[in-house]
Amino acid sequence: MPNRLLSATEACLLLGIQAQTLYAYVARGRIRSEPLPGKRTRGYVREDVDHLLRRRDVRSAPVSAIQRPLDGGHAVLESSLTEILEGRLYYRGVDAIELAETSSIEEVALLLWGHFAEGEATLPPRAAAVNALLADLSPIDRLAAVVATLAADDPAAWDPRPAAGAAAAARVLRWLPTIATGSRQEGPVATALAAGWGRPASAPLLSAALVACADHELNVSAFTARCVASAGASVPDAIAAALSAMKGTRHGGQTALAELLLDEAATHGARAAISGRLRRGETVPGFGDPLYPEGDPRAGLLLERAVRSGTAAAGLIREVAAAGQAIVGDPANLDLGLAAVARVADLPPGSALALFAIGRSVGWAAHALEQASSGQLLRPRSRYVPG
Repeated sequence: MPNRLLSATEACLLLGIQAQTLYAYVARGRIRSEPLPGKRTRGYVREDVDHLLRRRDVRSAPVSAIQRPLDGGHAVLESSLTEILEGRLYYRGVDAIELAETSSIEEVALLLWGHFAEGEATLPPRAAAVNALLADLSPIDRLAAVVATLAADDPAAWDPRPAAGAAAAARVLRWLPTIATGSRQEGPVATALAAGWGRPASAPLLSAALVACADHELNVSAFTARCVASAGASVPDAIAAALSAMKGTRHGGQTALAELLLDEAATHGARAAISGRLRRGETVPGFGDPLYPEGDPRAGLLLERAVRSGTAAAGLIREVAAAGQAIVGDPANLDLGLAAVARVADLPPGSALALFAIGRSVGWAAHALEQASSGQLLRPRSRYVPG
């Protein structure tokens, strides 16, 4: 039995891949995984690993990584920020779920940036005027538009030194609750958000959500931030670009769709809402993540906290999570977790995605700082294919 199953580390070393690629193979059924006897981790069937090696599709990964660096899970950059390993998420080697239970987003920013200085909640005049002008837009649209103006009024943001970049990121982080809620509030970010949305008692729950969202390795918005930073742009500009990427329906937009799913479930029932989407040929947002075939730990944390809240929405959250897993066959992911947080806290529409973006801004800034310090200009090559 010990020889039949490989640990994740052993499988990755044999295949020459990273953990997230291994989990993607498991999700696609190309490698089977089983619980390791007497352990809380899983093992990976050696026969399946050997089969992949014999086919040489993984051994050709260096060529694939050149030809398809932005697709298929191949690593394209080295980073010391975040690791996804055996179904767990770590920020600089510290379990992100434990951090969400014990730390503030400001403390996580210090961990990821290496520097931190408290910012001022009052927006610069030009940004405040833009925010007021766009008051009728969704929180994520205001965030993307207003953050794009911040670098223009913050000349210190262009200082190339890491501590100066972190200070600029801290200023943006402190301004984000004011932009998202339209209300200037003092105190930590989670407290300011809860107060700005008129739900001060929800601050601990929002704090956990912010930390759970802080980073997730090299997703599309983080890569966007790194590309912009590699060009020599400021940290606020990198965050603004990442916000535009996050709005896409295949990224953060899934969180907004998960909010709508909860609305539908509240009206028609959980099973009817999910079944109705499938009958219409639509996807069901809020379920499944190939990086977490055994379940997204961030969703587990937020759903557990949402259900434990004891609010009227707690039962609905429980029903949707159970029905989705039963019908779709996948466990809940972060998108449903964030929608659940917004539901039980009775936050305004669009708040779940805004919460996601504000928490993730810490990771975007970290990626921008790390990329800028490398001095590398990100310039992938294309492989011409006759059309």
